[in-house]
Amino acid sequence: MQHDPFEFDSNLRRELASAPASRDDTQVDLLLLALLVALAVWSTRKVVAAVKTRRTNAERAATPGFSADNPIVLKSGKQMDEAITNVRCTCGGRVMSLGETPRLGLRVARGRCVECEADVDLYFVMPKYVN
Repeated sequence: MQHDPFEFDSNLRRELASAPASRDDTQVDLLLLALLVALAVWSTRKVVAAVKTRRTNAERAATPGFSADNPIVLKSGKQMDEAITNVRCTCGGRVMSLGETPRLGLRVARGRCVECEADVDLYFVMPKYVN
């Protein structure tokens, strides 16, 4: 009886199953573990940043002037200039004024942060004056 070279020997199968993991297998396992840890850290940072951004946006919307629903009520144009020079971006940088535009009974002062270059809009209403 001739032995088929492609037939898998059951004794060899048992030896392979009971053999300890090779050094290459251990290195691959460690590499996969490191990748999983890096992915977990990265995703945690993304979630924390998203929560912080959402919280900051909610706080900004509640602050007078940062939302069309909650504009700063002015008595004079000088107050508007003071408010524009005193405003800070969410990063803490100074906001450079780009100009003003009227919008549906509001005055909108457009600005850009000097540090992070984010656009900042401030909303004002002057009840005594018509825009």
